[in-house]
Amino acid sequence: MNGWYYVGYIHSSGGQGVSYSTDQGNTWTPVLVAPAPSGFSSLLDKNHMWIDNSTTSPYEGQLYDAWTNFGGSNDTEIEISRSTNNGLNWSSPVNISANVNAGSHNQGVNIHTGPNGEVYTIWAIYDGWPTDETAIGMARSFDGGASWQPATRIISNIRGIRNSATSKNMRVNAFPSMAVDISNGPNRGTIYVVWPNIGIPGTNTGSDMDVYMIRSTDQGNTWSSPIRVNQDPSGLGKQHYFPWITCDPANGNLSVVYYDDRNVSGAQAEVYVSNSIDGGNSWEDLKVSDVSFTPQPISGLASGYFGDYLGIHAHSRWVYPVWTDNRTGYAMTYVSAFQAGPPPDQPWVVYQTHLLNDAAGNNNGLLDYNENALLSITLENIGDQPATAVNAVISTESAFISFTDNAENFGDFAVGELKTVNNAFAFTVSPAIPDGEKVTFSLTVTDANDSTFVSNFNIEAHAPALQAGNLSINDATGNINGRLDPGETAILSIVTFNPGDYPAEGVTAQLTTTSPYATISNTQVDLGNINPGMMNAVTAEFEVSVSPEAPVGHQVALNYTANSQYHSTLKNYFTPVGLILEDWETGGFESFDWQFAGSAPWTIATDQVYEGTTSAKSGAINDNASSELKIRYNVMNPDTISFYLKVSSEADYDYLKFYVNSTLRGQWAGEVPWQQVKFAVNPGQQTFRWVYSKDVYVTGGSDCAWIDYVVFPAPLQTTAFAGPDAATCEQGSFLLDGLATNYTSVLWATAGDGTFDNATQLSTFYTPGNQDLNNGNVVLTLTVNGPAGELRTDDMVLSISTPASVQTAENLS
Repeated sequence: MNGWYYVGYIHSSGGQGVSYSTDQGNTWTPVLVAPAPSGFSSLLDKNHMWIDNSTTSPYEGQLYDAWTNFGGSNDTEIEISRSTNNGLNWSSPVNISANVNAGSHNQGVNIHTGPNGEVYTIWAIYDGWPTDETAIGMARSFDGGASWQPATRIISNIRGIRNSATSKNMRVNAFPSMAVDISNGPNRGTIYVVWPNIGIPGTNTGSDMDVYMIRSTDQGNTWSSPIRVNQDPSGLGKQHYFPWITCDPANGNLSVVYYDDRNVSGAQAEVYVSNSIDGGNSWEDLKVSDVSFTPQPISGLASGYFGDYLGIHAHSRWVYPVWTDNRTGYAMTYVSAFQAGPPPDQPWVVYQTHLLNDAAGNNNGLLDYNENALLSITLENIGDQPATAVNAVISTESAFISFTDNAENFGDFAVGELKTVNNAFAFTVSPAIPDGEKVTFSLTVTDANDSTFVSNFNIEAHAPALQAGNLSINDATGNINGRLDPGETAILSIVTFNPGDYPAEGVTAQLTTTSPYATISNTQVDLGNINPGMMNAVTAEFEVSVSPEAPVGHQVALNYTANSQYHSTLKNYFTPVGLILEDWETGGFESFDWQFAGSAPWTIATDQVYEGTTSAKSGAINDNASSELKIRYNVMNPDTISFYLKVSSEADYDYLKFYVNSTLRGQWAGEVPWQQVKFAVNPGQQTFRWVYSKDVYVTGGSDCAWIDYVVFPAPLQTTAFAGPDAATCEQGSFLLDGLATNYTSVLWATAGDGTFDNATQLSTFYTPGNQDLNNGNVVLTLTVNGPAGELRTDDMVLSISTPASVQTAENLS
C-alpha cells in the first residue's frame, strides 16, 4: 500500500471519476474512469470503489470501481473498471451482471476482496419497476479483475424496501453490503452479505423490517440460510434499515451499523451496531447514537434524499460507525467510535500472535507437508483485571495435524500484558495435507479461577498439488478437424500442472470412459515428477478409437485422474462425436424443425455469411415489432450451444436477443461484427429462440441480424452399453452393470447356456453354464428399446477362469 488517499464519485459529466492525493489530502488529482453513456437518461450511477488491502493478495493495492450504467450499451447493468497502477489509469468497463437477467435493472453494487485477491461484487436485482428488490446478484474474479465468472443470483425471493419504503420521511433502498474476512482467524475467507428485508426472507410478509445476513465459506459457491442480525423482539413492526457491514482484519469480528426505531416513534430513528465474534452465528446490539432524530429530505437534492448509505470500519477491536443525522436541524455526518471488548471486572486472555519454528524441517517458517514443527505463542490479557496461573491447551480438528506437545503454562498476566512462550507446542504435519489448506488451531486458556477463554487462528499449509488442464484432440490420422468422428482414431492430450509449492513426485495419469463407442488403448501414463508452476506442466497422451456406429452428437464421457503418492486430481471431460450443425448450406430451413414467430419470418441470406455461402437473416419488420426463429430441442446431457452472430441496428434500442426457453441469455445491438457466443444448457426439453426486435421509432444500420454455424448440444437418444469385457471365476456369479439412455425396456441375452437373475434389468447377476465353462468365455448381449421404436445392442465378453487347486501332502501320497 502506498499511503495515497482515493475518492470515487459520479463525474460532473455523468460518468465516473476517482481522485487521488499523494500528500494526505492537501492536493488532489482527478482521473476520469469512464465517460458518461450516450443513451437516454445517461448516467453511471450508484458507484462503489474498493482497494485490495490484503497483505497476502498478489493484487494488493489494485483499485476497483463499479456502478450501474443507465443509458449506454450496457443499460441497467453493472459495469466495473480496475486500475493496476495506483489509480493513474483505468481499464475499459466490463459488464459483469448480464447473466442474472434482471427483469428491470441492477443497482447498488458493493465490492470487496478476499485474502488471496479474490474480487467479489454484489448488487440488488429489480425484476420489475417500481418494485422492491427481489434478489441479490454476484460476480467474481479470481485473477485480479482480468476476467469475470458469469454472474449468479446468490439469493432469490427476498423483499427489499425500495418501493414499500419506511415510515421515515426519506427515500430508502435495500442495497446489499458485503465484508470478507481477511484476518488470520478461523473464518478467514468467509464472505458476509447483509440487507434489510420485509418479513422473513422467502416469506416476505408482515410489518417487521429487519437486517438479515447470509455467508459463504467457499468463495461464493454456496450460501447459508439467512440469519437475523438485529436482536430486538420481532413481530412489533419495528424498522431496521440501511445496514453496512465490516469485518475486523485483525480478528475477524463482525459489526453491522443500521438505522433503528425500536425505542422511538415511527417518524424517528436512532443508530445501532450489532457485533458478532463467532462469524455471525450470534449477535449483540449496541446503540451508538446518543439522541434520536427525525429524518427529513435535504433541500435542493433528489426527491426524498437523506443519503443512500451508512458506513462502518473496524480494526484491532476499534469500531467506527458513521451515519447521517439532522439533530441540529442540518444533515451532518456523525461518528461514534467504540472498542469491542470483553465483559468488565475480569481478566480476558486471548491469542495475539504466533511464530512457527520448523528448524527440524526445511527451516522456512512455513507449515509444510511431512515435517515436524514447534509453535511459539503470544497471549494478551485484554481484560481489566489481572490473570493468574494461566495455562493453554492447543487443538485442531484437522486430520493432517498430530500434536506431540499440546499444553503449556504461561504464568500470571497483568492487565494489558503480552507474554510469549517460545516453542510452546509441538506437532507433526501429515505428508498428505493439501496445499493451501487453512488449518484452524484452537487455544483454550484457563486461569486460577477456572475462567476459560477460547481463541482461534489459522495457518496455511504448503504442499505439492496437482491440477488437470484442458483436453485437446489430435486426429491427424483421420480428417484433421480437431474433434472425434465415427470410425476415427485420435490422440487425446491432457495437461497436468502443479499449482502447489513443492514438487509432486512419481505422478501417474489414468483416463477411462464409460462410452460404449470409445475405446482407450493406453489407459495409464507415467508423468514422472512435476515441479510447481504452469511452465512445468506435463502432457499425458492417450489413444482413443471411436466406433463407426457412434451416433453423431454422442457425448464421450472421460474420467481423468493424476496421482502422486499423497496427492491427486480428478477431472471429467465431455467431448462430442461429430457436430450437430446448422449452417443453412442446404438453402432452406428443412434440415431441422425450425419454427417462426413475430411479424415476419427469418430468411436465407447470401449477402452476409460467417462461413460457406448462406446464413439465416431476421425478417424485415417495422417499428415496435419482432422477428423470431426458434426450435424445440431435447438435450441429453449438460452441454453448450454455440453460434455466430452479426447485427446492424440502432445501438442500445434494436436488439438481437437469444433465449433458452423464456430466459434471456444474451443480447446485441448496434454494429456488431461476426462473433461466436456459447451458452451452457441443461438436459431436457429446451426451446432455443433468436428474436430480433425493434423499439417504437428510429432505424439504424441494416436493421437486421444474422446467425450462422449453429452447433447444437447432443440430443436425447437411445444408447446401449453392456460394459467392458471382464473375467470371473467358474464358481461364482458375475454382476453385470449395463448402461442405457432414453429407453423403455432392456433385455440381456447369452450366446452360451448360463442364466440371468433378471434379464430385464440393467444391473443383474449372470451365472455361467457348463457350456460357458467348457468354452472359457461367453458373449453377453444387451438390447435396448427406445420410446420411438429405436433398437440398440451392445456386446461384452465374459471370460471364465478355473480356480487354482492347492496341492497338499495328503493328495500327494
